[in-house]
Amino acid sequence: MMPRSKRSFKLGAASLLLLQLQLVSVMPGAASAEAADVPLAPATVDLIRGHDWTRFSGATAAGDEVTVTGIGRAIIPWGNDLSQPTVSNPPINLRGPVLNISGDFSVSYQMASSPGKSAGLQLYGTLPVIQDEWRQEGKAVSVMLKSGKLSAAVYNGSSAVPKKAAFNYTSAGTLDVRLLVKGGKLAFYVNQAKVGE
Repeated sequence: MMPRSKRSFKLGAASLLLLQLQLVSVMPGAASAEAADVPLAPATVDLIRGHDWTRFSGATAAGDEVTVTGIGRAIIPWGNDLSQPTVSNPPINLRGPVLNISGDFSVSYQMASSPGKSAGLQLYGTLPVIQDEWRQEGKAVSVMLKSGKLSAAVYNGSSAVPKKAAFNYTSAGTLDVRLLVKGGKLAFYVNQAKVGE
């Protein structure tokens, strides 16, 4: 999924509301609270305040939150063949924070979407390759929430087909979402409850 040494991420998003997005890097040997997988004495980085979100298409920053509205970008199939599906091509925040992390870490954020709509966040280890009517994701993790289901996709950077999983959750409204990378495994939490890995 990701190299074991340093990881770099760029933030990209479509149709979501982000509140207090932060990265929590677990200090070596500090993660011993196995029941809740909560790291002890984390180093926290705020990814909202102090960063430039004004150049991210569809984003509006105010205080400690960024509202991102989908702008419908898509790659149209070659020759405008309407029988072929379009490929989603959301903007990527290239001027946003880039994080270099060693060891275990987690990313925590709050997310909300309109009823019946999906909301998602994608973290990039390497950016996608886009040429003409073709796009292939780089190394990335995508999380989408809709109607009680968390859908995750992990791209390894060499295949156009990601590893996918879907997990149910029972909460509604604004959700606390957490991705935890620990011991080479990726776990997903919604409102402090582990929904899958």
